Amino acid sequence: MLQRLRVFGPNSCRFRRASFFSTGRDLTNADDAGVKGGSLAKFLSSENRVLSTREAKRAIREGFVTVNGEIALPTTRIKEGDKVHVSGVGTIPWRERKLQTKLFLAHKVRKELVTRADPRGRNTLFARLASMGVPSSLISVGRLDFLSDGLILLTNDGKLARYLEHPAAGFERKYKVTAWSREPIGEKRLRYLNSKTGMYVNNIQYQPMDVKLLSEDVSKNLTSLEFTLTEGKKNEIRRVLLNLGLNVETLTRTHYGPFRLGNLPKGAVVEVTTRSLDLKHPDWRGIMEEMSASPTIRRKRRMRNDDN
Repeated sequence: MLQRLRVFGPNSCRFRRASFFSTGRDLTNADDAGVKGGSLAKFLSSENRVLSTREAKRAIREGFVTVNGEIALPTTRIKEGDKVHVSGVGTIPWRERKLQTKLFLAHKVRKELVTRADPRGRNTLFARLASMGVPSSLISVGRLDFLSDGLILLTNDGKLARYLEHPAAGFERKYKVTAWSREPIGEKRLRYLNSKTGMYVNNIQYQPMDVKLLSEDVSKNLTSLEFTLTEGKKNEIRRVLLNLGLNVETLTRTHYGPFRLGNLPKGAVVEVTTRSLDLKHPDWRGIMEEMSASPTIRRKRRMRNDDN
């Protein structure tokens, strides 16, 4: 069987990493991490780094991999605890990957998209961060639209991102908004914005928000407001104000939960500790597992888009 495996080409650069097939290398004491289950090829390749994905698929297809003593098929799925054996290699160990959670605060600038690529060639946050040496594996916690600026959180942990975004976690987002209107905003429109039951705009239900009047410049028809939200929908603030006859001139996110924009310079990014999150919910990972188990919560999350 080992002779058959040599058709992979142990001397070729494509399969050079698979040369342990002919040496019988034992990986039972390997330090590489395992996964909790799923694709057998992924378990052997991207997670355990025993083989490349192509090598793993070919080894499975040609019958060199067994699961619990039975020859595996390309469609075989595995779960934690299954005994996975590769001929010439040995039994592949299960080990839980321990992700070192990282969290960054970034000051997004105006006329920049929170995306990795834009077909129209506009500036993107991730391209700028990559040029600054920030890890490319980060994902954003919510978004800010093209013309908005301010605080945006970035993490390498998908569960942490979902936890921070989810309304059930109760993290407040604060925005400083400057809007133009033909006349002062007035008490009536302020009461409408602070409605305890939320509001409908173009058949979209918006949750209650806390809106404070900061200042008014009557000579320029400009009004400064502070919005506090616990749930965000796409362009929520802009659409709500436009419905009242106010056009947003500037929109800056200043707070996200315990994190503040403060004096962070425009375009800058800084890594922070997640200790403040642990103070609020020590078992936030457990909370996210409960949230993920609810089909209703998953469906609602797909409809959300914190893009003000």
